Amino acid sequence: MKKLAWIFLLAMLLAFGSTLANADVIWIPEDDFLEEHQDECETLGRNYYTTKSLTLQVSPEDDGKVETISAGSYMYAQFSYTDQNNVQWGLYEMDNRRTGWFKLEDVTLKYDHLSFMEDKEEQISEYKGELRAYEGDMARYYTYPNSGEFFKGPANAETQYSYSYTDEAGKEWAYVNYFWGQDGWICQDDPNDESLDSARFIPPAIESDSCPEGGCNTTLIWVICIVVAVVALTAALLVVFFRKKK
Repeated sequence: MKKLAWIFLLAMLLAFGSTLANADVIWIPEDDFLEEHQDECETLGRNYYTTKSLTLQVSPEDDGKVETISAGSYMYAQFSYTDQNNVQWGLYEMDNRRTGWFKLEDVTLKYDHLSFMEDKEEQISEYKGELRAYEGDMARYYTYPNSGEFFKGPANAETQYSYSYTDEAGKEWAYVNYFWGQDGWICQDDPNDESLDSARFIPPAIESDSCPEGGCNTTLIWVICIVVAVVALTAALLVVFFRKKK
């Protein structure tokens, strides 16, 4: 009887562990504002690009400076918050686990799977083909068809596809919503094709800050203006002097 109880307990633990392994786990950063406003924050999970220096602040309600992100940086925001003025904010977690908030209007969204789904909505349909097993049971998972960004992962007859899409070259793609904790687009014609077109995200031009952080050096500007004025006045006096001399 005791042996049967142990077997039952072991089976329950294995089932529970399997459930955890297949569950989507969302990492929640340690942020005071997020913790206090969890019901008002939404899951975002998108990447952004800075075209100019960006100051992260403590929270949408506290403009205390946390860090300055340089122009040309990528930022991942797992959560967003919309304030009373309908301004959207993103939460960024740095490598050292510090967090900071920034306005989404101050950054550029990196083209991703959701962007592709919006752009190609009329050309994307529910997947109705046969499930395929690939050579070596491995395939390239692309961010979106021909994105140039991919990783190699397992794919076999158990892989569940959600959508299908045919690109301009006539290649068929299928979207994997979730398989062993991963998702992405697989080229059905050749899941390991190394010659697929690359359409990587091209960062927009970096804007030059008219005034560096901390404000413009007004003293230097005034000095330059005075020097220019003195040079112009001297030139005018010399012209008048030589005319009188003649």
